[in-house]
Amino acid sequence: MKRLVLCACAVMACMGAGAQKGAYSITGKDYHGTTRVYLQEVGIEGRLDSAVVKDGVFTFKGNTDQTRFVEIMTKEGELMGQFILEPGTISLRGNNFYGGGAPLNEAFCNLSDELAVYEKKLRDGEITEQENDRVHAEKVLALVKAHMNDALSARAFYFYNSYFEKNTFKELYDKGNEGLKAVPWLKKRREEYARIAPTEEGMMFKDFEVPYEGKIQRLSDYVGKGKYVLIDFWAS
Repeated sequence: MKRLVLCACAVMACMGAGAQKGAYSITGKDYHGTTRVYLQEVGIEGRLDSAVVKDGVFTFKGNTDQTRFVEIMTKEGELMGQFILEPGTISLRGNNFYGGGAPLNEAFCNLSDELAVYEKKLRDGEITEQENDRVHAEKVLALVKAHMNDALSARAFYFYNSYFEKNTFKELYDKGNEGLKAVPWLKKRREEYARIAPTEEGMMFKDFEVPYEGKIQRLSDYVGKGKYVLIDFWAS
């Protein structure tokens, strides 16, 4: 009997541990005067959770099987915060755009605090804008590459993507996870690079033809003959 009791306790303990796996608790403040807020993954349709605002405070509680770059929306459709959804107890601050208490959110806050030091040095004239941009790009790049399999890469890449030149941006985006590629602004920038790629320096021109003086004239009839070609489009 004693052995059966011990086995039953062990099973219950395992069940309890399973129920707690991936559990999250997120607390933040309402700055919009709304009564209910919603949690959703950035760039992906569908709500993950909702919470009632009481005395200016809201709390999300649930379980997640993966980390996600999420945003808080009011019932009126206003953006009220962004952070990383991950297991743990997360306390939102900075108008709900920074989360503390869980590893990935803390890592993003630490990065922001570290970069803020260089931004202050820039304002104080201690470093140049080029030096500030270089440090931002290096530190963010290292963090993004180290977290390509979780939501911190999407969070950091979205927030600091302006520090990356075109080729680095394209490389990171193309190697990114689904959550990173779903972020609307990042997706839009990548699509724009793809759109202009055929017209970049060094690329083969796109041939076209127009009727002129009774016959078809093609750009390829003139380009590649060892001379500059000036194309003038006009109408009257």
